[in-house]
Amino acid sequence: MKRLLLFLLPLAATACAGELPERASEAFADLQEGRSYEAESLPHRNPGAPFIRKGTHTPTVEAVADGHLTFQTDAPLETLSYQVGELLPATGESPTWWTAHATPEKGYTVELRLRALTGPYRFSFIASHANAEADDQVLSIEESATLWGREVLSHEPNDDAFHTFRLVREPGGNRYQLWRDGEQIGRDLKGSGSYENRFWFGDWGGKPGGGVLDYLRWDTTGAYRPATSP
Repeated sequence: MKRLLLFLLPLAATACAGELPERASEAFADLQEGRSYEAESLPHRNPGAPFIRKGTHTPTVEAVADGHLTFQTDAPLETLSYQVGELLPATGESPTWWTAHATPEKGYTVELRLRALTGPYRFSFIASHANAEADDQVLSIEESATLWGREVLSHEPNDDAFHTFRLVREPGGNRYQLWRDGEQIGRDLKGSGSYENRFWFGDWGGKPGGGVLDYLRWDTTGAYRPATSP
């Protein structure tokens, strides 16, 4: 009987993501309220959710054209990133669209469409809650790898075309699901401890930052897996 229970437990865990309701990013609640980044202007000029531009001390490419944001730095440290609020709650305050709506009890969903840069560049995204249940982890997208923290989830190329990534934080516990172009590549991922409330994309250090972003959309009403084609 013990062997049977041990066999069934992993099956139950991997089935959780399939039980999440579907929702296309076009129907995200925050998008409908005007809170998204559609790469039609520089992030800090985005009217619905203005991101703070964290500048660099190195030459940086930063431009919007044809509905895409391209940014690139060639230094591994102090590269360009965009965030709401400051890193520490004591030195900054996140705008209300994130702090007032995103809660661990509801979970949240984030979708971004991105083409990675060819070369040693990394696009990173992070979100977390500043409370006792806070947790976070860094999603990184590179030329030929998608990583969760230091764990490589896929070696599929990301610089050949735009690819759509769906990151879901399930309600309650510290558990995430990740899809790439509708295929789940991360199951029951865990976050690391955090006591910061932030929503950040761009660079996370260690490698030169960069990417070509088509859009970044989120839904703070809950956890939704990608909608399947009819």
